[in-house]
Amino acid sequence: MKTLPCLGVFAGLLFAGAGAGAEADAAQKKQQAHTVKGHVVEVYASAKEAGAGTVTLKVHNKKSGASHDVKIHIGANTKIEKIGGKKGNKTHTPASFAALHKGETVVVHSVAGHPHQAQSVAIVAHGNKKAIAAN
Repeated sequence: MKTLPCLGVFAGLLFAGAGAGAEADAAQKKQQAHTVKGHVVEVYASAKEAGAGTVTLKVHNKKSGASHDVKIHIGANTKIEKIGGKKGNKTHTPASFAALHKGETVVVHSVAGHPHQAQSVAIVAHGNKKAIAAN
């Protein structure tokens, strides 16, 4: 008879712990870094800090087919690089904030917990090889 109440207490603690675990998983998922790929719509350089500013990207939603704008903040310590070449022979060259222009395709990796703060930006080079080499 004494085991029945003990089992009830144990089951209650088990379910309470499972609920807290789900909340912790949701909070940890929010803290993960995000990756955003899109086309640059607008570039705004900060007057206060050199090599910093904001970039507005047009991001396409695959599920709904609609696109929306996302504003990304780029700091002076954000790593910016240009990626060019074919799949097996890609080249990564360092770049600066000045290399970001309207119409460029970029991949932004955000800071964990801050989806609009860029940790690294990769400018994806497409198109004419002569035009890319001239830049």
